[in-house]
Amino acid sequence: MEKGHEIAMTSTTPIQRSVKRQSYADQVSAYIKDQILSGELRQGDKIVEEKIAAEFGVSRTPIREALTRLQAYGLVNIIPRSYAEVVRIGEKEAADIAQLRLLLEQMSFNLLCRKPNQYAVTQLKRISEEARDALLRKDKASYFEADSLFHTV
Repeated sequence: MEKGHEIAMTSTTPIQRSVKRQSYADQVSAYIKDQILSGELRQGDKIVEEKIAAEFGVSRTPIREALTRLQAYGLVNIIPRSYAEVVRIGEKEAADIAQLRLLLEQMSFNLLCRKPNQYAVTQLKRISEEARDALLRKDKASYFEADSLFHTV
């Protein structure tokens, strides 16, 4: 090896890196969420556990776990001992949610302007660019994911 191209080891202890493995429930949850956010599954559509279990080659247990997560996220309603469906949102409820989000976003913006946090500003800019790019690609699922992430920064 040429001089200057060697990698110096400063420690004999190996670096521990973690590999994130996704559980079946994580994979199914992401799949159903993408279908809902992209519009493939619409308000009120039934989510057929058996079909998804067959597609993934898994039992219905991870499907149910994924549906429970999506219910907590507000995307799915589970009708006990029956079925799950994509949540239905009426016009009034959608308008109320939009109004509440607008007020919260204005308040958040005002707080950020009073005491700027450069890390938050950088993250918000990056996420808003991702959302814009997804919107231009007409990728609704990625847009909604970026929009949700934007509101957690």
